[in-house]
Amino acid sequence: MRELRDILSWPGARATMIGGGVLVLIQGISILLQAHWLAQTVVLLFAGAGSAEVWPWAAGFLAAFAARTLAAAGRQALGFRFAKNAEQALRINIIRRLLALGPGWVRKDGTGTWVAQTVEGVDHVSRYVGIYLPKLAGSAVIPGCVLVYLFLRDGLSASIVLAVTPLIVVFMILLGKAAQARVDRQWKAYRRLADHFLDVLRGLVTLKHLGRSRQQGVTIDRVNEQYRKATNRSLRVAFLSSFALEFFSMLSVAMVAVGLGLRMVRGDVPLETALTVLILVPEYFLPIRELGADYHATLNGRTALANIQALLHTPVERVPEEVELAPWSREAVLSFHHVTVRPEDHGEGSLIDVSFSVRGPTAIGIVGPSGSGKSTLIDVLAGFVPVSEGDIEWAGTRVRTLQSPAWRRQITYLSQTPYIFSGTVEENLLIANPGATREELWAAVERAQLDALIRRFPRGIRQKIGGGGRGLSGGEAQRLALARAFLADKPILLLDEPTEHLDVETEWELKGPMLELFQGRLVFLATHRLHWTAHMDEIFVLDAGRLIERGTPSSLLRSGGLFARLVAAQTEAV
Repeated sequence: MRELRDILSWPGARATMIGGGVLVLIQGISILLQAHWLAQTVVLLFAGAGSAEVWPWAAGFLAAFAARTLAAAGRQALGFRFAKNAEQALRINIIRRLLALGPGWVRKDGTGTWVAQTVEGVDHVSRYVGIYLPKLAGSAVIPGCVLVYLFLRDGLSASIVLAVTPLIVVFMILLGKAAQARVDRQWKAYRRLADHFLDVLRGLVTLKHLGRSRQQGVTIDRVNEQYRKATNRSLRVAFLSSFALEFFSMLSVAMVAVGLGLRMVRGDVPLETALTVLILVPEYFLPIRELGADYHATLNGRTALANIQALLHTPVERVPEEVELAPWSREAVLSFHHVTVRPEDHGEGSLIDVSFSVRGPTAIGIVGPSGSGKSTLIDVLAGFVPVSEGDIEWAGTRVRTLQSPAWRRQITYLSQTPYIFSGTVEENLLIANPGATREELWAAVERAQLDALIRRFPRGIRQKIGGGGRGLSGGEAQRLALARAFLADKPILLLDEPTEHLDVETEWELKGPMLELFQGRLVFLATHRLHWTAHMDEIFVLDAGRLIERGTPSSLLRSGGLFARLVAAQTEAV
């Protein structure tokens, strides 16, 4: 019921349902008139009537048939038009919700899962709402009209049809539940396949370098085989369901036909009534059989819709609209008060009772072992992850999350792997500052030391990059991200292992532009490469989600704690 309520809340749903209801009623009446006039035509022809007497009934039959056909086509057109509009709106709503929930939430199910849901999943939903739901109304209205008419013409035949109907309904429910369970397992197998395939695509270059690409091909084959078997199991249940529907509907038609034949021999039923009933009984079962067939054909859509609706109903913790965070200033203070992020809410890398305060432009290095919570702290600062306990204070305002647009307007975020959009270099840069002039673009490019590369491009700054364009190396992509950061010119800079996937030479080339970017800003840099700590004003040392050390690099080295041990271990490795 909630599913139907959600669909009725979509734009245009109620108008589509009303229009579809009117058309299905016209279709039901046309079926009754068609059967009656066709029976009359056959009876007159059987009696040897002339064309003048037969023609009005035949014309009525043709008119009823045309009205039925047009009503069915109109219902289909209404359903597909609504489904197309819903498809576009669903994709927009999914993207908006995923953006609101942030990367921390998306990582729980995997990016591949939501890529599959947004593309194939929405396509399945479109078929579900465009095919199955319009027929749901038809399966109730048309059999109801036919059954009432049958009772008026021949109560015994109507009773036989009515007696068989519960058997069909019971089998539809039992087989439907079995099919739903099969499709749920099939969809999970598909999600695993999509996740794994996307991961392999992302790491294909690394796998080639390590000589492990062929092994991943074997793994994909294995996951694909699991998906194939799950699909075949779903199809077996669908075929069984179709057989059960056909069997019981044909059994009912046969029983009605035998009964009518015996009573006609005795003279209890006139030919016109018998013909009308025989024409209408298959029409009674036709919408139910079509509904059963379309139910299995659109089960993927129902499963996808349930997953999408669960996403769209996932609450997003936001700063109340009336809370407006003050703009950054040299005297502004950012404080964490006993902030905790629980692992069961946001996966690995939790934070436990983290408290600190920082003021004005300063560079904070965040270090610690793998899984210590460095990336989670950056995610909280970026507004990707709300806190479970504690709160955050900025310029005197306390909040539970930094998802406020006022905060987002003041930060720049650099990740390990900057995303390159399919478009020109200029378009990729203007994402950071759509109103930037050409002079500002080139100034940012030169500060990021990206100008030499752009001048080598055949089309310069209008060169197509990303999907369908020229590929960029890790260092080139990071330079583009730096140029975006210079162009955005935000006062707060968040960096999550920005040089993790770069070689030492490329990292050294980028170090100068990055240190220039740090000047005059509040910087949080999470890194495993501890040579960066020499350029930080203060170091936060995390271990198992707790902030266990804090101080200048020199003071932490003298204290001989975890930071000193990490530096010593990295120095020995070099």
